[in-house]
Amino acid sequence: MGMMRRMFTTFRTSGAAWAALLIGCLLGALAAPRVLVAFAALPAAAAIFGIEQGRDLTDEELVRAEQNLGRALTYGVETANSKSQLSYLTTYRLTRVPLTSEARAELQAVRRQVEEAIQRRPLDAYLWTRYTHVSYLLDGLSPYSYAALQRSFQYGSDEMELFRFRMALCLKEWDNLPPSIRQLVRDQIAFGASQRNLWPRLLVDISEKSGQQLLVLLEEASVDIQTVKRRAARIRRKQALEESSPPTAE
Repeated sequence: MGMMRRMFTTFRTSGAAWAALLIGCLLGALAAPRVLVAFAALPAAAAIFGIEQGRDLTDEELVRAEQNLGRALTYGVETANSKSQLSYLTTYRLTRVPLTSEARAELQAVRRQVEEAIQRRPLDAYLWTRYTHVSYLLDGLSPYSYAALQRSFQYGSDEMELFRFRMALCLKEWDNLPPSIRQLVRDQIAFGASQRNLWPRLLVDISEKSGQQLLVLLEEASVDIQTVKRRAARIRRKQALEESSPPTAE
């Protein structure tokens, strides 16, 4: 009887171990595609981080990251995130070259990728902003770019990175904007009026005509535009000094 009990206990323990092993293998098999996607997406994440830090990536680095993301998409998981990253990198690369027929075809493919990603993440302000950017590059101000721009304001009103893009685009096209978009811009400026370092940097980054319009809107929002202009001038002097300085030896 004792032997039977021990045999049963051993069998039960072994059975539990086998069950745990099988479950572990199953979970591993299910997780494997996500691990492969994460591994394939590493170069893209590094490239995006480099762009955001101001590093000038080569076309070869960008294409390699895009190709890795293309492989990641073949696994069929995390597709919205992969398509979002892929559209970001491709758009960045194409803005550095003339808009040839080949570049337009690539941008049209990017727009389709963004549309597919938006279907999975309809509240993603970054995707709507990218859709605005790509549509604007392809068609200028159109019903599609207007609609996407409104959603970018709606879903990402407090995202500073998107804030800068929207301001630059809207100030450039101010004379062509409908009243509804102009009001969104004014609301955003009122929201960011207390950001002391934002406006001088933006003033440096945009054209002179856009800068004049920005100063008008800032004055409407009771921002001290003389201080903004002085700080912008300091930034320009610093940039000019850095550009004129010889590179240091490694």
